[in-house]
Amino acid sequence: MTGTSFAAAAAVIALCLSEMPANAAPTYTSFDPSGSIATYPTSINKAGVIAGYYEDSGDVYHGFVRATDGTITSFDPPGSTGTTVTGINRAGTIVGYYVDSDRSYEGFERTADGTIATFAANKKAAGTFADGINADGSVVGSWEGPWKNGSTEIGFVRAANGQVQSFRVETHPHDPATVGQSINDAGAVAGSYSVWYYHSDGFTRASDGTISTFEAAGSSWTQTKCINNDGIIVGTYFDVDGDIVTEHSFQRGSDGTITQFDPPGASGSSASCVNDKGTIVGNTDDGKGYLRTASGKFTEFRLPAQGRTFATGINDKKAIIGYYLDKSDIQHGFVRTP
Repeated sequence: MTGTSFAAAAAVIALCLSEMPANAAPTYTSFDPSGSIATYPTSINKAGVIAGYYEDSGDVYHGFVRATDGTITSFDPPGSTGTTVTGINRAGTIVGYYVDSDRSYEGFERTADGTIATFAANKKAAGTFADGINADGSVVGSWEGPWKNGSTEIGFVRAANGQVQSFRVETHPHDPATVGQSINDAGAVAGSYSVWYYHSDGFTRASDGTISTFEAAGSSWTQTKCINNDGIIVGTYFDVDGDIVTEHSFQRGSDGTITQFDPPGASGSSASCVNDKGTIVGNTDDGKGYLRTASGKFTEFRLPAQGRTFATGINDKKAIIGYYLDKSDIQHGFVRTP
């Protein structure tokens, strides 16, 4: 990849969305941290502050936070040789993980004032991966423990005071690899677990530690992505027809009902996030972002005159974040506002 289009891509662009009615034209703002050759926005909070990570020309990843006025600040935990950002909460605290000088993974938290604290989920952890954070600062993720009956990944919830609870889904004689992926303000966790790496199902863990498992009908691989404050979970599942593997979206309601779907006309899709109003965002297999309201109404979108568009997050004000590929296949971040 080359950097010839960075200056143009970093400029603010306001574009009308051709698929939307004239009275509901959202705007798009494209952005990149300085030095980025690939930008990955991963989370947006209610205020509109965006967190993510980017790759530089030396193939090193760094974290960034984009303020509501468009100011972008890059950061790395001390000693990081590669930083991945996974979430931000309403207070502006960012979580993720990084590779240290020993090539081990550690978790980190970065508060809104820029203070960074690093942590391991367990003193025996060979690696710690922080994947989400809720309003009170509880962090969810997984850590790599000693090999046990075919797996090493163990889920964890780390309270704001630093106390860690580890857990595994125990529904199989071979202890499944358990990964906590998202946590809501009530402390409910959504995640995925797999046995011997050939089949994955979803799970939800209540704040009292009770775990319920689930899978989409016909799925060979169910992967959760996000849980909202009503307990609605969204994610992706794969079905297999001979040698053809197709990805689809799903929603699991707070009552456990699973709805499987693709936007109209799409043969496959992937759900990325759901906000507290029940609005889901994701991507279609032909390179468009989609929005699905709680009533089931779909809107597909692609940045005009640009390439494939990937929606990765949404807040309660329906601001959508993601990334897109330009005509030179350079990857840029965007925010779409109603």
